[in-house]
Amino acid sequence: MVEEPFKAGDYVRLKKCVAEEGVVLMPANIPNKKNWYHVIFCMGTTYEAKPWIQVVHADELSLIESEIHMPKGPSRFKK
Repeated sequence: MVEEPFKAGDYVRLKKCVAEEGVVLMPANIPNKKNWYHVIFCMGTTYEAKPWIQVVHADELSLIESEIHMPKGPSRFKK
């Protein structure tokens, strides 16, 4: 079994435009093509924000944070 470069919930950025950040929804099931993902992007953070879904190849994405929906463990450093 081949390991997927990204998983659902990964926070990613487009390499060609660093201002566009999004979250991987799921792998795209495109016949004869591998490592394509449905990624949801959003412009704006207000009530009138405009989200859109784009199908992007893994080579065009860079990982910011893995699985942002999962709770993080306790810090190794004492507060």
